[in-house]
Amino acid sequence: QLLAGAGLFGVLGPREYGGLALAPAAFAALVEVLASGCLATTFVWIQHHGAVQALAAAPDSPVARGWLADLCAGRRRAGLAIGGLRPGASQLRARPVSDGWLLDGGVPWVTGWQLVDGLLAHALSPAQERLSLLLDATPADTLSVTPQQLVAVNASCTVELRFRSHFVAR
Repeated sequence: QLLAGAGLFGVLGPREYGGLALAPAAFAALVEVLASGCLATTFVWIQHHGAVQALAAAPDSPVARGWLADLCAGRRRAGLAIGGLRPGASQLRARPVSDGWLLDGGVPWVTGWQLVDGLLAHALSPAQERLSLLLDATPADTLSVTPQQLVAVNASCTVELRFRSHFVAR
């Protein structure tokens, strides 16, 4: 809450959405200062910026516009679920349905579970195309969550996610 109150959730976000569009060197200095205070908090916070940058770079869409202002203001927080593109049987796959996608597979490392409102997930389509999907980070019958026990930054709430026909709206 303190980071949001200080305007730090939008430091890499576009100015038109309330972000600061901070230069990379300034962002690195900010990361250094925050990490010296709490590495776990900083780790979750950095993941948020990965999602902000991906949405800012995405083609103009109502989804991106709907999330970016809230993400930059810290009213919503995002994480990344991008490890699902790793080779192997647990890859995250997305099957198209009429109004969205059904996700199946796993993502071994998702940081910030129960601290974030949404996840930017990367999945493979049946045609092997990489898809970027924004989904709510909420428990569901089609989504299992297994906490990862970390040696360091265990307070980052890092989990493994497993999807079973988990619906994501288009």
